[in-house]
Amino acid sequence: MKNQFTAEEIGSLDNDRLKRLCLLLAEGRKVAELATQFNITSKRTHSLIAEARKKIESWRRVREAVAAGKVLEITVADILPRLWANALDNAYLTTVGAVAQKSEAELLKYRGFGKKALRLLEERLAEFNIRLPGTKLREAEWFPLRESLRKAGYTDGAVSFFREMLNALGHDIRICRRG
Repeated sequence: MKNQFTAEEIGSLDNDRLKRLCLLLAEGRKVAELATQFNITSKRTHSLIAEARKKIESWRRVREAVAAGKVLEITVADILPRLWANALDNAYLTTVGAVAQKSEAELLKYRGFGKKALRLLEERLAEFNIRLPGTKLREAEWFPLRESLRKAGYTDGAVSFFREMLNALGHDIRICRRG
């Protein structure tokens, strides 16, 4: 069984144990050796390899969709853990495009999809420069924006107006006080 994983693909895995396993496989180690080294059965080693293969295939699909400019067609199962992807799938939200149309409040209503899942979803969507409707712009995001507006020559009044416009659009930005 050949395992053709690149270093970049192995790096995309979020589980250190899977990363080590795939790196050793890429070096040409045998499954029996790996089972002994990781102190698990050969059957478990094969299941870990299958899990790594699925995650890498998912990563490849996401990368190809981004390269083709089809970010909204990426499936939720490719960017979220199975439990949370299933919760959204049960709500008939299977693609990034479908999820991006829902607000935070709407997503939190779905059974099995809570605040922790929402934070991870927002992080993953931010990688594609997608923001959920009504998502609050946090102060940490406002400071660099404010500074770039000032560097561009906008007055404090214009910057304040811009902040008010973002608030009107549903972004919650608190008044930023100078230290």
